[in-house]
Amino acid sequence: MKRVLMAALGGMIALGAWSSVVNGMLGVQRSIEMKRLADDRALYEMLAGQVVEPGRYVLNPEVIPGGPFPGKAPVFGIQYSGVGHEDAWQEMAAALASYFLVSLLGALLLFWSADAVRSRFTLRLLFVAGIGMVSAVFRFLGDFGIGSYRLSDAGLLALGDLAAWILAGAVMAGILGPGRGADPVSPGP
Repeated sequence: MKRVLMAALGGMIALGAWSSVVNGMLGVQRSIEMKRLADDRALYEMLAGQVVEPGRYVLNPEVIPGGPFPGKAPVFGIQYSGVGHEDAWQEMAAALASYFLVSLLGALLLFWSADAVRSRFTLRLLFVAGIGMVSAVFRFLGDFGIGSYRLSDAGLLALGDLAAWILAGAVMAGILGPGRGADPVSPGP
């Protein structure tokens, strides 16, 4: 069990480091999510007075009487969580907790995998990267659409998720190694 927990901790650190470099230092996610407007202060003040309840708001164009929405008219999405910058530590704590939990799940699944998978580093890495592929596909499908990300931005975020999982997979594959050793964890009947 010790190696599984160490692999989960290693995965959490790898995911956190990836996020810190790609999003914190390079600003990839910020460049997608925090675009500026020419008069964003006035819009901010207007939204602060109008959007008082946390939630996601979608602003559609005016419906044509008796018809559909106008075909080429933009749809805007506004998201308000109810917290501000003073609560950023909660977001960081939640991210670290989720990085640890998904890494723990990945490490347990890898630990319980067939000996053929566990026998080679490349197969262990691909196993965890496969989990990342599923995560990236669901993020990609969930983040694209009306009032959300454009296709290229959702794709870039999904590729970032996959790359983070490949890095975490390399760390976890190296820590878990090819054999179960003395670890008492078993998947049960």
